[in-house]
Amino acid sequence: MISSSPPKWMVCAALGFCAGRRGGRFSFRNAFTLVEVALAIGVAAVALVSVFVVIQSGFKTYEDAMNSSITSAIAQEVMSDYLLADFGKLVAQSSEGGQSGLERTTFYDERGLALDASHSESAIYRCVSKVLNSSVLGIDRDKLLSIRITVTSPTRPSLEKVYSFFIARQGEDTP
Repeated sequence: MISSSPPKWMVCAALGFCAGRRGGRFSFRNAFTLVEVALAIGVAAVALVSVFVVIQSGFKTYEDAMNSSITSAIAQEVMSDYLLADFGKLVAQSSEGGQSGLERTTFYDERGLALDASHSESAIYRCVSKVLNSSVLGIDRDKLLSIRITVTSPTRPSLEKVYSFFIARQGEDTP
């Protein structure tokens, strides 16, 4: 009788070893038990979950860093606008704003680029800048203006950054 499979001794010779050969019979005592396999799967699952947690926290940190960077760039742009403006006009406009001072709102997209007022509903960031109508440290507001910039996000309510700075009148009468 001709067999289609090779004899077991040939398989052992081809592989170079026999797994637990006993009396001409093969034994699978060197294989993994069900408990060992379950334990290995459990260890692998814990490792994968911890990797996913680390990746998720990395993305969160990246998002926070981007938001901080963009809000800082928006505040810097608004500060530059105020620094380049005519000081006398700012004083006059803050007086027109009443007791609370002059307030200006601008909207920005996800990259920190200014949007038209018509696109305010699609804004990611909102910047409210306010020239405060009060004296600072006993210095008359005709010589020193206090400006507060608040950058918020309508889509991310927890994001709010507040920046404050002062602009001094430049000229002969400035101490």
